[in-house]
Amino acid sequence: MVRNKGKTRVVKNEGRRDGKKPPRSHVSYVDIEQVKQRYGVRSTREPRKELHVFGEEEPQNVKKKEHRGVYLLLLGLVLAGIAIGFYFALIIDRIEVVGNEKLERGEVLTISGLNIGEHMLFANLGEARSRLLSSPYIRSAYIKRAYPDKLIITIEERKPVAAIVGVGSYALIDLEGSVMEIAQTNDNGLVAVYGVSSGGYAVGQKIGDYAEFNSETLLEIIAVLSNQGMLDIIESIDMSQPLKIGMTTTYGYTVNIGQPENLTGKLENLPPVLSKVLSMGLEGGTIDLGVLGDPVYSPPEVYQPETEGQEGGDDGEGGEIAPDKAEDGEANQPEPSPVP
Repeated sequence: MVRNKGKTRVVKNEGRRDGKKPPRSHVSYVDIEQVKQRYGVRSTREPRKELHVFGEEEPQNVKKKEHRGVYLLLLGLVLAGIAIGFYFALIIDRIEVVGNEKLERGEVLTISGLNIGEHMLFANLGEARSRLLSSPYIRSAYIKRAYPDKLIITIEERKPVAAIVGVGSYALIDLEGSVMEIAQTNDNGLVAVYGVSSGGYAVGQKIGDYAEFNSETLLEIIAVLSNQGMLDIIESIDMSQPLKIGMTTTYGYTVNIGQPENLTGKLENLPPVLSKVLSMGLEGGTIDLGVLGDPVYSPPEVYQPETEGQEGGDDGEGGEIAPDKAEDGEANQPEPSPVP
């Protein structure tokens, strides 16, 4: 190999006329420098020192391929480790519940069907939200992923505002008329509603879905009272006579609404009238919001039993009222009077 230093190895395959491959290759060596000087060839690039037989690999290329395979194996292991770590990093470890006041955290999780240990990407949040909204105690629900391992459930609970009185039961409803519960008692002191049957209602349904006249009127009254912050002072609502709706307050006053027309305008007059009557120290009586013009306050009727001396007297104090006195308004019967 020393004597051929600086020469290029040239492989020449001698062909045969019959087209068959020769049994062996003939190898000869050529001095590249002599070829350059003879033919005047100039090259800025250093030529390869040796040309080898086709199919024969150099040791360096073999080593490079071996190193490349090792690198690819290491890269695959690294990527697999990252994927495994990423998968376990997204396992749900915490579920936070926000907005629950009466429902316990465990109750909310049971309704949603979500559990710790599930995978963040595989948890069906849409189905869990639908299950939450199917509860008669939940008005709205939202579920958010907080990566890497936390879920946040935000709910808004329904609040009962009235109890429809039935036969031995009460249908508790919220502002939207959704039946939250069929209870045996009204222990929470909710507004008792008479004249609207609770027998046909089921938990989770809305009384407004029945398109019943009394139901729609009741929901409108409750909405107006809630906006004015007066639900707490209303004791009962009587819907038994659709054209003569009445209410009672916790202060002992009877409120006559009359026909279900212009309910918003009528009920907006109640707070100032009630405040004026209370400031005057008047106890009991009726506040009529259904009359034309300003509301009218009537004091409670006082029953006075008749005595023997009141019969047939000449002083006009008998049981019959003189026509002239009746015309002059001197009768002892209480007269409605506009609120001062």
